[in-house]
Amino acid sequence: MSNNVKLVKLGSRQFRVPLSSFTKTIYTNKGSSEHITPDKNDTDLLVLRVPCEMEYRGSIIGKKGATKKRIMRESGVKEIWIPDAETDEDIIIKGYDEEGLQHARDLIFKIIEDTQNKETNKATHFLSYPLMDPDFLSKIEDLYEDWMEMSKDKDFLSSILMPPKCMHLTIGTLCLRNEKEIQKAIELMRTLSSQVYDKFNTHSALLKIKGLSLMKGTIKNARVIYAEIQKEQSYQVVQEVCQFLLDKFREAGLIVREESKEILLHATLLNTIYYNNKLKNTYDATEIFERYGHINFGNVLLRNISLCKIGTKNAEKGYYSLEKISLP
Repeated sequence: MSNNVKLVKLGSRQFRVPLSSFTKTIYTNKGSSEHITPDKNDTDLLVLRVPCEMEYRGSIIGKKGATKKRIMRESGVKEIWIPDAETDEDIIIKGYDEEGLQHARDLIFKIIEDTQNKETNKATHFLSYPLMDPDFLSKIEDLYEDWMEMSKDKDFLSSILMPPKCMHLTIGTLCLRNEKEIQKAIELMRTLSSQVYDKFNTHSALLKIKGLSLMKGTIKNARVIYAEIQKEQSYQVVQEVCQFLLDKFREAGLIVREESKEILLHATLLNTIYYNNKLKNTYDATEIFERYGHINFGNVLLRNISLCKIGTKNAEKGYYSLEKISLP
């Protein structure tokens, strides 16, 4: 670690803070109080410098400065100066009393902690049933060709379609924050493999996929379009295995999001979140639903359950898989 940097602990978090940020003492959660100095230009004001990494400044400012204004209002301080993204300096709080300065500082640290918690609990991996049935993938490719032919916005549509080789049914999302947790998830998959296989009782896992539906938006302003999984064939045991896996991964502390009692098994076909322009986030699917709303993809054989890494979608290879549980 550089001699010009000090690790400052706040709760369970640590910050790398330049020594120039401090005057006489360093604030910690052990009861030490930071040195508050008079303002050089106005002796009625007191100044408190607050260390803050650049990535959290936007959260402290808030939309149109709303969060910063709230901090000032609740603490009663006169001014909070937040450096821009190009400036490696502390946040400077100015006020008329120490209590107000400390209150503002605590509110800032709370925002940083909340932001860190969101980042820490962000989904990194997911469990799924990959949809690899050749007949199903062929039908998806044909469907996409038809959609592209009738589309008036081909560039947009092509960017928001799920690649056929990436088609899957999501079981649940995981938060694997380091290599140790990744290995823990892989070992858990291996441990549960025989139990999952036995739940199918040597029967093939077949699902009927028929019809289209919306998850977000309206047909005129669609955000997510998916193919529906019918509640027949192996649907019930597939659901039971989903719940079994979620329970086991939750017990291991690896589930990031609580799922409903019955998971909505679905095969995403279109999702506008894939488009890199946030100003354009809906698609007019009127013609798609008129022509293909009741499309029948037939029975699809599930071959395995896969632990995949989020963000590794590859049109040629599918998602990167760390471990698989084979099905009968």
